[in-house]
Amino acid sequence: MNIQCKKCRETKDQSEFDFRKDRNKFSSPCKVCRRRQQNQFHKIHPQKYNGVSCYAKTKKYRELASKKYRVSISAIAHHSLKVAIAVFDKYNRKCNRCGSTERLAIHHIDGKGRNYTEAKLRPNNNIDNLELLCIRCHGKIHGEMSGRGHKVSYSDTLPTA
Repeated sequence: MNIQCKKCRETKDQSEFDFRKDRNKFSSPCKVCRRRQQNQFHKIHPQKYNGVSCYAKTKKYRELASKKYRVSISAIAHHSLKVAIAVFDKYNRKCNRCGSTERLAIHHIDGKGRNYTEAKLRPNNNIDNLELLCIRCHGKIHGEMSGRGHKVSYSDTLPTA
């Protein structure tokens, strides 16, 4: 059975075409034209397909940005770089509760953060709603400190004046 390619307009044997099971028919461009199309696409978009996955490039970008701007990789991953830098600058790269400069995380004051995103809702990433905490203070707020699972209210973690 011969089929005409819609790209090159040549009539070729059906072995020169891929069979599409989902549509129960042969693909419209022949294998040669399809390969040509893919090569052209890779030439136009080399940053996406030059042997390195997009995830690896994103990871490398986050690592470089983390070192350059002194912002944690997780803060860049869960928020944009711009938001992460703004929050880190707002709190002078110190925990808002204890003043620690180690292992800092961004906390959503109203609780509409990453879990909110997983429920396909939009998190409140307003700078006024974000604060910088070390992971220990962040754990106290979420009740995960030492694995005891006790809830600590927001007011209990506020520094006393």
